[in-house]
Amino acid sequence: MKLLNFVGSRLLSLSGLLLLGMTTATPPAQAISLLGCSPGNVCIYRGDLYIFAYPIPGDIYYTYGFRRIYNKIGNYYVKNNQTGGASVKLCTDLNGAVCPTTIPAGGELYVNLTPINSINLVK
Repeated sequence: MKLLNFVGSRLLSLSGLLLLGMTTATPPAQAISLLGCSPGNVCIYRGDLYIFAYPIPGDIYYTYGFRRIYNKIGNYYVKNNQTGGASVKLCTDLNGAVCPTTIPAGGELYVNLTPINSINLVK
């Protein structure tokens, strides 16, 4: 009977270790969002509200091409959280062609967007 109790307790311990190993396994890698800006996105945060009071982007862009932007007066924080080397260009015209500023993938810039009328997400 003692042998049976010993074997039973060892099997119970072993099953507990297996279960523990299953519950502590590392979950699959997930995309990491940076202050509400998921990988693949370009996010614009209001400059005076960034991080301290309201770290949620006001604008999020996630497809290539140019977009017109409106009512961006003053300083903003632009985060290029795109992957694969994609950049974002800040353009003074409405069609994403005259772009004096480029932010590389993973880059960020605190910039006056008053003269900016469009952005262009490029590969």
